[in-house]
Amino acid sequence: MHALPLELLHHIVQHLSAREMMQLAATSRLFDDLTNAVALRLCTLQGITSRGLWCGKRSWRVQLHGRSFRKAGARVHSQLGSAGTRNSRRPRAFSKPVSVAALSGGRAVVCNMGSHCLSVVRLSDGASLQEISIDGRPSGVCCLPGEGEIVAVCVQARAETGASISGVVNQMDRVEVYALDQGGQRLWSDEGRAGLSYPNGVAVRRAGQLVMADWNNHRTCNASNHR
Repeated sequence: MHALPLELLHHIVQHLSAREMMQLAATSRLFDDLTNAVALRLCTLQGITSRGLWCGKRSWRVQLHGRSFRKAGARVHSQLGSAGTRNSRRPRAFSKPVSVAALSGGRAVVCNMGSHCLSVVRLSDGASLQEISIDGRPSGVCCLPGEGEIVAVCVQARAETGASISGVVNQMDRVEVYALDQGGQRLWSDEGRAGLSYPNGVAVRRAGQLVMADWNNHRTCNASNHR
């Protein structure tokens, strides 16, 4: 294929799928440059003139196929909240939401890391139905099986570097369990016994055992006896 005229190569490559283009780019520096050049030309024809600050040097393929994916039917159906509230600590405002879990009745519980709270919102219009203050940054939430609306929450008590977070009293990274249908009552906390450091996510296994993503320790941790 290397011996084909460059114009013909461009014509062939522009008809490749995203997977095929990436596979070809991985075979050699020549095809890496070629596929990126073709993607740039196709992006320009579509009016895409910027890769965005987040993109790497050879990212026109990502931009091209990302736009193609959206044009193929993937779209945002609705959104709650708005830009401009990122630094807000006001009640009822989304502030750096990092995790969400669906509840019954068209509701969801959201981890608002910026405002240190859990928010139960109505998905139809974003109305805030309940807020639970957290002593730390809530960084992951999941619903637990069984009766009632019980959720487990990962709580970051310190920054990733270990620095203190303003306003946080309990300095232990931990996982906590709350009853949404009991006014947000805290039912349980591991109080740092799992040795978490900057936890970022929690899930529940069938037996009810919690599994936490332990960011700084590069591991996952299990917790039980939380009910």
